[in-house]
Amino acid sequence: MLSNGVMETIEEIRRKRLHLLKSELGSVAALAACIERSSSQVSQWLNASSDSKTGKPRTINSDSARYIEKKVGKASGWMDQPFPVSDVTPSAYSKAIPMAVESNVASFTAWPFTRIDADRFFALPKEERDVIEGMVIHAIQDAETRTRKRSASNGR
Repeated sequence: MLSNGVMETIEEIRRKRLHLLKSELGSVAALAACIERSSSQVSQWLNASSDSKTGKPRTINSDSARYIEKKVGKASGWMDQPFPVSDVTPSAYSKAIPMAVESNVASFTAWPFTRIDADRFFALPKEERDVIEGMVIHAIQDAETRTRKRSASNGR
């Protein structure tokens, strides 16, 4: 359940996860190649395009979600996991952003991104900010996992 009390549907969660994969791989074409599907099919999933026969939005069914997870090396069920949501507000960052950017510190209590304009981010609707935050959280978790695996393989 999201912080605003609204439940996301499995279709919304899977679509957000697919957007995350597109971001990780760099493009729709790269994602399509990775999962061995056409770019048009991936785009239709990403945009919830209407099915020409039924008029309903195209969704990622369970079999397709499991297939995508396998192809991109994610755990089974990953596509079905909602992103964590927090109630971060611009005021929490406003005074510390310039200091964090200038000091280029690795650990922040303020805006951590030197190449992403905080004003542009906070100008987005909260729902979009939540999606981006979830993507960043997932990217960090993946980076931590890769780091642990590298450390474990170097320690052998």
